[in-house]
Amino acid sequence: KGNDNLMPWLQPYGITKSGKSTLGIIALAVWRKHKSADKKDHQLGFNNIDSVARFGNAISKFTYPVLVNEVGALTNERYYFIVEMLKHAVENQTARGKFVDGSYNNISALSPFILTANYSPPSDPAYRRRVLLLHFTKEEIHDDEEANEFKLWLSKNIDILGILGDFAAKYVIDHHDILTTR
Repeated sequence: KGNDNLMPWLQPYGITKSGKSTLGIIALAVWRKHKSADKKDHQLGFNNIDSVARFGNAISKFTYPVLVNEVGALTNERYYFIVEMLKHAVENQTARGKFVDGSYNNISALSPFILTANYSPPSDPAYRRRVLLLHFTKEEIHDDEEANEFKLWLSKNIDILGILGDFAAKYVIDHHDILTTR
């Protein structure tokens, strides 16, 4: 039986230029991880998780979310093992294990992933149970003027979202005794 207390990861997918990556960046802004200085660790391409070692490295560095763009290749049979690793990491504390100097070590699954793709996600029912799928249709596309207006507004206001993350962190710290007994 799987873990019923899992927090599903997000996968916005669908039509190009509809705001899928922007949604991920907004989620990163809640934890103040949306700026250029954090980009190398929190905004990755699929090539940064397309092997067992890269996947383990990306998921084990931090506890903050990681935006992984262009994961459309997950439906390719060649990457079946990545789908399996994703499924496992959503509901377990360990992403993978490895031997280092003759001893076995666990690689922790610390960061939730936000996975974006233009193509439909894997049809595996277990994957779809663990990942919240957000389909962006052609109705989500905005003209260049509207898109640029939103980008300008967002760039001026995105830092405000960090207050939400500060509140969440403070709430957990102040109420850890209640939260751990549930």
